[in-house]
Amino acid sequence: MVSSEKGRVTLPAALENLEDFKEFIVQNAEKAGLDPQKTMEMELAADEILTNIISYAYRGTSGDITVTCGTDEEGRFVVETADAGEPFNPLLADMPDVSASLEQREIGGLGLFLVKKMVDETRYERRNARNILRLYKKV
Repeated sequence: MVSSEKGRVTLPAALENLEDFKEFIVQNAEKAGLDPQKTMEMELAADEILTNIISYAYRGTSGDITVTCGTDEEGRFVVETADAGEPFNPLLADMPDVSASLEQREIGGLGLFLVKKMVDETRYERRNARNILRLYKKV
């Protein structure tokens, strides 16, 4: 769970809002004390998650994304995304076979693979008809 010292922003799930979401995350990461490398990793991971929500969650309808940033009780920086789109647990998605040659790899899945590599922990839950994904990074 994200602590009471947190920031929150809700915007429509649209590509034109992606930069605003990322700027919000970077500002909160810096405020939480993340070094530049970890801040960049969180920004890239969040970019992938947010792009997926924008592209697939609402399937032809409109909706919002809420991003909450802060530290948890263990002092980790947390980025939480929440949307009311179609249920989707990215942690259950098939991971690509990165040992296969480029010709043998299936299209897709590499972004979620990279998210898992860039953050220390990911958690997903479906609560109150909302997808909630948390990305954790040690400060």
